[in-house]
Amino acid sequence: MIERALAILAAALALTASAGCWRMPKEPQTTTPPAAPGKVEAPYLRKAAVDYRSGPDGKGDNAVESALILSEKYSQAMEKILQIQGDKRDLEQKNKKLLEQVAQGQMKLAQCEKELSDANELLIEMRKDLDHWKTNVLGFRQEIRAAQRAQLDATAKVIRLLGGQWVEPTTRPSSKQAVKTDETASKAGS
Repeated sequence: MIERALAILAAALALTASAGCWRMPKEPQTTTPPAAPGKVEAPYLRKAAVDYRSGPDGKGDNAVESALILSEKYSQAMEKILQIQGDKRDLEQKNKKLLEQVAQGQMKLAQCEKELSDANELLIEMRKDLDHWKTNVLGFRQEIRAAQRAQLDATAKVIRLLGGQWVEPTTRPSSKQAVKTDETASKAGS
């Protein structure tokens, strides 16, 4: 729509310039209008003024050429603006994707930390159960040995009562040896 308005403006200026109704002076005016009293001219306005006599190549002599040059500059500026806006949209989309990836990564990290703490708690509990089991096994060994000793003593009494002779087995470990084997078993398990 803006390009159409510029095209109409350029056509109107071309028609006016060719008809000779309006001509720009070829010589710059040497006199400047006096400033109004109480009105201070800002120095930045001098920089903002457009020299109608010259285009980028210094040869713009009429309004049509100036309009065409300005129209070209305007279209180039608009193309650049559109390109920058497209780049901005692309960067916003990439940023949005990256933020989503960060959020997903944080969720996965939180889940992994929770699973790790649960696994650690389970491992500690299993270690306690293993230590408890070792203690029970060593205790059961002593109980079994005591029960076997009682059974052997009872068997020896029965044999003596029946008139037989009882010989002490030599393969049976003494109580000191049994304690040593229990201690070495508990040290090896630790």
